[in-house]
Amino acid sequence: MSYDNRRPYSSNRFSKEIEEIHERREAEAAKKKRQQSAGKRTATGRKTTSGRKTGTARTRRPSRSYSGTAGTRTAAAGTGRTYSSARRQGYTPGRTGTVRRTPSYGKRKRKRDTGRRIRILGAAVVLLLFFVIGIMIHRKYMAHLAVVKKEEVRKETLKEAEILAQGYDYEAAIQKAMGIDNYAENQEAREAVAGWKDEMNELVEFTVEDVTHIFYHTLVREPELAFECAPSIAEGFKKWMTTIEEFNRITETMYREGYVLCSLYDFFDEIYDVDGVPHFSPKSVYLPEGKKPFILSLDDLSYYHTYTGHGMATKLVLDDEGKVTCQYELEDGSVETGSFDCVPLID
Repeated sequence: MSYDNRRPYSSNRFSKEIEEIHERREAEAAKKKRQQSAGKRTATGRKTTSGRKTGTARTRRPSRSYSGTAGTRTAAAGTGRTYSSARRQGYTPGRTGTVRRTPSYGKRKRKRDTGRRIRILGAAVVLLLFFVIGIMIHRKYMAHLAVVKKEEVRKETLKEAEILAQGYDYEAAIQKAMGIDNYAENQEAREAVAGWKDEMNELVEFTVEDVTHIFYHTLVREPELAFECAPSIAEGFKKWMTTIEEFNRITETMYREGYVLCSLYDFFDEIYDVDGVPHFSPKSVYLPEGKKPFILSLDDLSYYHTYTGHGMATKLVLDDEGKVTCQYELEDGSVETGSFDCVPLID
């Protein structure tokens, strides 16, 4: 038969072949059943010639084929699906071998889609919750830092005000304390200011005529080098110089007797006229009763070279912390630093 005269493939032909196979299998099954029942006992329990008991025979449903060719698993004609893939996609074979989709497939698909959406939505909610909680924790932490910083600034400012009050500069102390943030709500600062105002009412007035003036030359660290040298030099040192030990004793005595170190500018206001010439106007200083103001001045702070080698500091320098100290030259030419004169000792 030529190619043009070949019968084309059709689904009707395929279905007819399936039906023929089913009919042939049913005929074979019926024939086999008759053969088996011939040698079995009857329903009353009699034995057959083969010696086996007879009973009600169970019929077997002929198996179905999902393909028109033996050994293949192709599903319905024209669908292109295999049996296993058809089952996974919700299809079941029809009685003639065709594949039809079960109604439960749509329900399962909708259920899977709904579950997927719920999981995605749940993950989004969890992420959003973590984000919101993170923002809240960050804001709370920043607010806590702000409170701690304000508290530190408040304590530092109040400490500076107390130092001013210890020097009897009550006006500056009160102004500093009242500059604290939320001063009206700060009980500690308000109580300090109230106490300082009460102390101000008991202060005594002092004018420039009431001030004691004391001055020192360069202090002597090693008395044997200053007072046991050539007589012409030693005589001057003995008359004008003070040792470090003597200075410390004098200062301690003055402190116990109520002397208060003041600045010369505490007793004068510097005023400039239209020509830029400065003029000084005297003013009063107020101290608690029993206190006495004094002014300290230092002579020869330039450190003469002629004093080198006579037990006195050679110059002022800064230490590793940036504070003023003195440099002292030893006999072997090496140097050391320390509080060897009035400035670092007063500080």
